[in-house]
Amino acid sequence: MKLEPRHLVFLATVIDRGGITDAAAHLGVAQPALSRMIAALERRVGSALLANRRKPVVATPLGEQLAEQGRAIRMSLALVSDLIDEVKLGNRGTVRIGAPPFFTERVLPEILVKYRARFPDVNFEVTTSYLDRLLERIDSREIDIAISTTLTLEGSRPSECKIISKIGHAILCRPSHPILTHPNPDPGLLSQQSWIGYGNDSFLFGYTMEALAQFGIPQVRIALKADSGAAVMKVLMSSDCLTVMPVYAAIPELLEKRLAIVPTPRLRSVPAGTTTTKSLERGPAVSRFSDWIHDELKQLIAQGNDHLDRVLRRHGL
Repeated sequence: MKLEPRHLVFLATVIDRGGITDAAAHLGVAQPALSRMIAALERRVGSALLANRRKPVVATPLGEQLAEQGRAIRMSLALVSDLIDEVKLGNRGTVRIGAPPFFTERVLPEILVKYRARFPDVNFEVTTSYLDRLLERIDSREIDIAISTTLTLEGSRPSECKIISKIGHAILCRPSHPILTHPNPDPGLLSQQSWIGYGNDSFLFGYTMEALAQFGIPQVRIALKADSGAAVMKVLMSSDCLTVMPVYAAIPELLEKRLAIVPTPRLRSVPAGTTTTKSLERGPAVSRFSDWIHDELKQLIAQGNDHLDRVLRRHGL
């Protein structure tokens, strides 16, 4: 037997409100129409559903059982309505993020924890890759948002790029490193040091080589090459190696004096940004998170750049 779910909801409302008149006012329907619907439902099931139609109405055993189902349907509809509102507002959904390994390990976890504290019904899927592969995954809809440096897009790409800010980089070492006894280390001294490098496909690898070339250093000894942010930081803080790193990614260690900036002429700043699918294709959760992480990273980068500026000014650079 097929019954209209809304008819069960109406029946439950009549019983819960104690009468057809009050129920009709609550439901926003005419009282005669609601009376006809109850009568039609009784004909459909072949049995009376209301033992007494005067206020307060009394349900028959079958009427009460059907009303229970109506209440469950009403609750489900209310939940669905709330769900729709939450999804439309971006408070619920899944965001698929792609970012380079170093950023994913060093910066992203804290950002996601902070965001989920505010929006616990937003879930994340995170993949790591480098710029070219990230853009391919955006194009193929494997991810919703890519975070990287030097994001440049051809006009034909079905995606949108949004520059966040320019990132200040510096040479970092542990505070007890002997090189810090020199006010302004020269290229000869820098070339004698052991260095930590990054994966050959990473932006940081190419940027490190560029930075060394800026100081006239064609080659250095790479003691460790790793994509892992944790590995880089552990070796950096426990050895006399140097590395080039975005300053904002090491702010906690710099403020706690577990790392220090080697005073050298300023390195080239590079833009960082996010790339997302076109606005019409992405869901509200992706759009909201994209705006939020843009502001969050802008603040983090500004904090790192300010710290770098203070160090360089202190050394007259």
